[in-house]
Amino acid sequence: TLAVCKVVEKENPKHKSWTPMKLYFRSEIRRRARDRFGGIEGLRTEREKRAKKRYNNDMENVRKIF
Repeated sequence: TLAVCKVVEKENPKHKSWTPMKLYFRSEIRRRARDRFGGIEGLRTEREKRAKKRYNNDMENVRKIF
């Protein structure tokens, strides 16, 4: 999805020889996210789903340690 978004490249402030930063327009990113997931409620649902998946993966990794 980011490939079709408008981007501004700026020189990297940390080190000039590093790859330039890619800055995306926040309003465009938010609009595309809402369109992709069916509005704000769909976006919240997707975030919760991803958080739950991260939690389950973390719990699985902890079980492997002990």
